[in-house]
Amino acid sequence: MKKLYVVAINSISHSYQGVQMGHVVGKLAAKNPDVDWDQQTFVYLSSGEIKMHKVIDKLHSKGIKFDRFYEPDIGNKLTAIACITDQSDVFKSFDLF
Repeated sequence: MKKLYVVAINSISHSYQGVQMGHVVGKLAAKNPDVDWDQQTFVYLSSGEIKMHKVIDKLHSKGIKFDRFYEPDIGNKLTAIACITDQSDVFKSFDLF
């Protein structure tokens, strides 16, 4: 079963992480309206920036579609990523949000 995985950087406040997650989920949904997902399972995670970049490389190598959000209010910094996948191993070392 595919799940929606969302990761936000942990160097910002919890409330700001939540906002960033909302941005990236909206972006992912808008770009992929026909994605195969039952909209039941959301997994919200947090991560350091280096680890987030490593998971982006892993998603690329596995051919998993994802989206990312860069926050204009903090210098267009990468703040969140989101993908829909059944490959949970990609995120096994991340902290729950």
